[in-house]
Amino acid sequence: MVMATFYLLALIVTGAGWMIGRRGGRPVWSFAAVGVGLLLSYGLAMTALCIDPYFEDNGLPEFIEWRFRWMWAAEFAAWISVIAVPIVLISASFAQARRAKR
Repeated sequence: MVMATFYLLALIVTGAGWMIGRRGGRPVWSFAAVGVGLLLSYGLAMTALCIDPYFEDNGLPEFIEWRFRWMWAAEFAAWISVIAVPIVLISASFAQARRAKR
C-alpha cells in the first residue's frame, strides 16, 4: 500500500501547485495536466475494480468489499499513473506547442 500513499501525496501536491499557480495569476498547465492524469488513472482503477471486485488469495477468490475498494483503487491508480501521467503531459505539451504556433 506504499504506492497508494505516494499516489495520494502526488494528488495533494499537484492540487496545491495548481492552486498556487492560479493564485499568482499565471495558469500552470503542467499541474493541470498532471492532475487530469492522476484523476484519469483513479477513474480507470475504480472502474476496473467495480467490473471485477475479486482477487485470488492462495487460489481462492476473495471479494473486495466496498469500504476497501477506495484504497485498492488508489493502489492500482498509482501503478496506472506511471503510464497515464506522462501520456497526458506529452499530449498537453504538444497541444501547448500547437497553440503557440498559431
